[in-house]
Amino acid sequence: PVPPLLRQRMEALVARQARTARAPVRGLSRRDMFAYAATALVAAGLGAGVTFLARSPGQSAIALAIIGAHRRGLLATSALDVVTSDLHTVRPWFDVHLGISPPVPDLTAQGYTLLGGRVDIVADAPVPALVYRLRAHLVSVTAVPLARAAGFDAASISNGGYRLQAWRDDSFVFFAVADIAPAELAAFVAAFQQSQRL
Repeated sequence: PVPPLLRQRMEALVARQARTARAPVRGLSRRDMFAYAATALVAAGLGAGVTFLARSPGQSAIALAIIGAHRRGLLATSALDVVTSDLHTVRPWFDVHLGISPPVPDLTAQGYTLLGGRVDIVADAPVPALVYRLRAHLVSVTAVPLARAAGFDAASISNGGYRLQAWRDDSFVFFAVADIAPAELAAFVAAFQQSQRL
């Protein structure tokens, strides 16, 4: 769906062009017709491109905050608050410190090493983030309780060289962020989701 504000702007632009083009319609050259067609294509492309950001004002803010948290983790002396590959240590640590505990799958067999976890701040609230290693890259998985991410649809966006992919289960909306190829991030998400079904 096209956001209402964008729809109004497009309709105003079309109406304005129709008013100015009425009189000299017979005199339109082939070049002018191509220019009008190009303008319509650009407007349609912009409408499609901003669909994710305009779907809900809070959605883009949450996604950008999570990408920012991942980047801050990479810049910090340590990207982790709890350093361990033992999933039986990470889950209880989150439960004690945050009162919530996301699933912490063991993805070692799929090539992803659990390094530990950290606390991120999303929508002014602390949330758990798991950190995995894929070769020389870190993959953060932030788990936001459904109540704090109401209405967030599954999405995939990129910002500043980092890619985010979101999905949900019955309790959380998960956001995986990394500076890896889209196919690699999709493979990580598929492995994470598969582990949740086991």
